[in-house]
Amino acid sequence: MSAIAFVMSATTINAMRTKTRPRPQFKSLVDTVNKRISPNVYTLNTIISALCKDGKIQEAIFVFDLMSQRGTRPDVITYTMLIHALCKFGEWRLVRNFFANMIASEILPSVLTFNSMIYILCKEGQSSEAIEILELMTRKGVKADVVTYNPLIQGLCHSGQWEETTSLLNRTMNEGAHPDVVTFNSLINALCKQKRTSEAFAVLELMIQRNVKPNVVTYSCSIYEFCSSGKWTEATTVLNRMMNAGVHLDVVTFNSLINALCKEKRTEEAITMLELMSQRGVKPDIVTYNCLIRGLCNSDKCAEATSLFSRMLNGGVQPDMETLRSLINALD
Repeated sequence: MSAIAFVMSATTINAMRTKTRPRPQFKSLVDTVNKRISPNVYTLNTIISALCKDGKIQEAIFVFDLMSQRGTRPDVITYTMLIHALCKFGEWRLVRNFFANMIASEILPSVLTFNSMIYILCKEGQSSEAIEILELMTRKGVKADVVTYNPLIQGLCHSGQWEETTSLLNRTMNEGAHPDVVTFNSLINALCKQKRTSEAFAVLELMIQRNVKPNVVTYSCSIYEFCSSGKWTEATTVLNRMMNAGVHLDVVTFNSLINALCKEKRTEEAITMLELMSQRGVKPDIVTYNCLIRGLCNSDKCAEATSLFSRMLNGGVQPDMETLRSLINALD
């Protein structure tokens, strides 16, 4: 029986894919196959791919080891499949070992291989090491894409390395990798968390200039932080853009605005937001009502708070301890 014939034998491959076997039985199956045929790299890659897709990583590594024993040289596809699968399962040590083995064997990694490595390193907080992999990628002549850059930008943002982040963003654009909504959301989110709202607003402007469409995550994060920082002009601008762009405003977005307005005792504007929620088909939740009732009570508008409480009950939203506490304290 030839190796090509074995590749075409779907029954054998499916048996290894779909049946859960203890490790010794799997070894026995492979030993039986080994005695009858001489699998080539294509055959073994097919088996490794099937095992990786089913999450059978130990068995996939066993087949990889079998390749070495039989003198069958793994190729870029072999390594990429294993590294990608190991990344999914968080096997960081094995990912590093396989990548080092690949480089030592003078097998050129693909963009997917490099991307998996960079993602893992950034996930571990090893941004400097991830940058080294990016430079290696460049030296090897493998063109980076937006998937390469996104975890790097996110990692640098969250470690507060803004100079490096700006440099990398410029490099992304200069190389034609085209930052996407994920890239910009990472920047805006990190800037907002560090209360750098002016820069976050500038990034939002850049995003729109580059024809990258913001999504509800972009807007919600921006609105929340602008409100928290008392930047009402920017918050209103973002809200209007969001509505004009036809992006669905969710309850979280409205709650951010209402909460911030109530903290500033701008209860009339907060009530206006509640009415806008109804107009946009967004149902208020307990958080919405609690913010408003607390805000009204703190502004000595107990009658309005009581009226809103009735509206809340009529709308099918049940009060919690915070709701009752706000009303009781106001009436004392």
